[in-house]
Amino acid sequence: MTDTIWLQEMTWEEIKIKKDESFKTIILPFGSTEQHGPHLPLGTDTMVAMTLAEDAAIKANVPVAPPLWFGWSPHHMILPGTITIRPEILAEMAFDIISSLHQHGFDKFVLINGHRIVNIAWMQIAGERAKRELGIKLVIFDPA
Repeated sequence: MTDTIWLQEMTWEEIKIKKDESFKTIILPFGSTEQHGPHLPLGTDTMVAMTLAEDAAIKANVPVAPPLWFGWSPHHMILPGTITIRPEILAEMAFDIISSLHQHGFDKFVLINGHRIVNIAWMQIAGERAKRELGIKLVIFDPA
């Protein structure tokens, strides 16, 4: 059995065990890839979400899904390296990730947003739909 909290580093057999140990709870970090001035890397927002997710996961003994490195960032497209996705795609991706994990038995989700308030509305849309259609429990944490 691996000591990692990261879903992508586990085998499917380890996921089955971790799902039960975590009372069917999983953390999903959301961020972006965008400019942060000349002093920070493009992945800063995602790294913030990952760090918060990792800390919480270790304390609560729950797994963390791979982070979503892309957010809605049209306001940063003036600078090179920024990648933006359409807000409806963000909402659909979030729902599909939740739906996939729910199909494997997870029913409690903690979404962590590292992209300030910009991703929140689309995460809320996905979360509301998942609650309504899948009957899951879901909370969104935004440190901003």
